[in-house]
Amino acid sequence: MAFDIRFLTEWTPGSETGNAGRFGRITLDDFSETFVSLIGFWSPYDYEVQWRRGVERLVGERRNSCLITSLHDPAATEMLMWSLLYPDGDRVVVQQALLFFANLDRTFSTNDPFSSIPPRRQITEEGEAISEWSLDFASFREFLDSAP
Repeated sequence: MAFDIRFLTEWTPGSETGNAGRFGRITLDDFSETFVSLIGFWSPYDYEVQWRRGVERLVGERRNSCLITSLHDPAATEMLMWSLLYPDGDRVVVQQALLFFANLDRTFSTNDPFSSIPPRRQITEEGEAISEWSLDFASFREFLDSAP
């Protein structure tokens, strides 16, 4: 499978002291990266539901989508981490990004994170290329078909 996102079995070391986090992994073709999801405001189940909704939106509606990988209470923090999914013909462009809530025109909604997805940019304000991965839509359909 060329696309996958899931939690690993390990929790972060701080989980015993109240700073709960869970290790996860995202796979984009031959690239794979481990991330840490904060647990507290959202449970692992909440993340997994959002990931499924994000991929369903992408595949079913062919609309920009997102996969939130780390979220703390938006009222008590400044940002979140996510992967942005942009349909591009028969492919999907994936960018990993931070979302700074102060840059939004409205309050971030965990019920509708899709309304905060920015337009796709390929160059930063400093003129640097933004890292992207391009996968075919079939990879995301396979993910939905294989998910429990």
